[in-house]
Amino acid sequence: MPGHAPAPSKPPLNPNAERGRQLVRLSRILLAAGLLLMIASCGAGIAVRVPFVIFGGAGLGFLVIIGAAVVGQIGRGFQGRVI
Repeated sequence: MPGHAPAPSKPPLNPNAERGRQLVRLSRILLAAGLLLMIASCGAGIAVRVPFVIFGGAGLGFLVIIGAAVVGQIGRGFQGRVI
């Protein structure tokens, strides 16, 4: 019918979208690894009664989680989903 706008189409695929998906997937793996490291190091430190294991492992896990957040944001940027 005259006067109607054409149906919207999907935007062209970003060539970096696949790289962005890989980075987002990597960030999820890093997040899981960081959480596991934090929990496991606390349990191991309590079992062997060594405070360094508790705080060192938890700190390292926290740094891995921060790295996961940065990698995830870079991946979302590659996909064009910048927040």
